[in-house]
Amino acid sequence: MDTELRQSILDANTDLHREEAELYDRIHPELNNPDERARLDRMLGAAFKGLPSDAPKSALDVGAGTGFVTGHLLKLGFKVQAVDISAEMLGMLMSKFAADAKAGKVSATAKDVDSFLDDNAEGYSIITISSVLHHLPDYAATLERLAQRLVPGGAVVIFHEPAGGELSGLEKLLQNLDWKISWRFQTSDSDRELIKSKRLEYGMADFHVTHGFDEIKVQEALAAAGLKIETSERYATAKSGIIRSVLGFFGKNRTWCMVARKSE
Repeated sequence: MDTELRQSILDANTDLHREEAELYDRIHPELNNPDERARLDRMLGAAFKGLPSDAPKSALDVGAGTGFVTGHLLKLGFKVQAVDISAEMLGMLMSKFAADAKAGKVSATAKDVDSFLDDNAEGYSIITISSVLHHLPDYAATLERLAQRLVPGGAVVIFHEPAGGELSGLEKLLQNLDWKISWRFQTSDSDRELIKSKRLEYGMADFHVTHGFDEIKVQEALAAAGLKIETSERYATAKSGIIRSVLGFFGKNRTWCMVARKSE
């Protein structure tokens, strides 16, 4: 990827998440609902269970955002390094976990992940990447770099990523209906006005959603870094639980997660 395009993707993500930070948790119920919380608990539990007994309780949460995954890691007793390109998103995270930050259990760095890796050489037992890979300029290359930071026996947890591919007519119809249900029934009047006042531009920020996301490249990057996939799931995602159920019924499972482990 050329330098100009890479910077355009990074800038778009910085701009989008600056605008979205205060709204993020409320307008993305597809990322934080009982189904997703239970699924994340399973993935993190699998990653944690396979760690060597002497592995440090250290975790890197990449694209940590407002702290959805960070909160789960803290409950498991990990010391968490949260990294995100958006200082505003991390501000929300640190306000949620102020007591943990004061106790030295969580710290935050506002940088794109590749810049963070350039400046940091620490190793981690668990690296989490939730709804992030499709935002990165070169997700396969970055994933290889991240995998190198795992301690022996450590695991990377990739969560809530798009499966890619062309949407069917049914999926497009249900996706449109999902947005309408969310806007009408899950969004408050004040949030509707706030959303209308902001410039939420997703196209370039979600570059690999619109230009194609390749799961095979992810698997190849993990294999090249010496990681073995232990568990994976594909599932349906939607803001509305009803639409999630309909998509799942028709087998339209466009979202995936996995745990991959480094050999000891």
